[in-house]
Amino acid sequence: MTLALAWEPLSRLLDEGVASLAYVHWLEAGDDQASVGFFPDWPAMCRLNRAGAFRVAALRKDGELIGYNAFHVTPHILYGATLYALNQGVYVEPQHRGFAGGKLLLGSEKLLREAGVGKVVYSVPVANKKLDAVLGRLGYSLAETFRSKLLG
Repeated sequence: MTLALAWEPLSRLLDEGVASLAYVHWLEAGDDQASVGFFPDWPAMCRLNRAGAFRVAALRKDGELIGYNAFHVTPHILYGATLYALNQGVYVEPQHRGFAGGKLLLGSEKLLREAGVGKVVYSVPVANKKLDAVLGRLGYSLAETFRSKLLG
């Protein structure tokens, strides 16, 4: 088994079916599914991807896409000297979690560091205790609490 991780163009990942993987991810982790549907703005993400502001680390096992880690990469609006990577989704197919998930998280850090990112921020659903624990073991600290409310 060979695991590989690299930044890949979103357009190529879409051609390979990453939208289906993202949909399965949403079914597993999406909040308020009955009220907030799954409608990714793929064209906007592709534009940001081409500009370098949206990056996707693709995790492959023997060439097959099994996971991704997507980030909006931008200088912070208040702390402009620091390039931030704001996680937009991290997913590994359930049968490949464990070692492959660790490779995805640690490998993504390496890719982000090489891209000049100074701070990584993950938004973890409250119900995802496993990912929260893994990130804690990797040195991520609890920085803020987010609360949400549907207004419609």
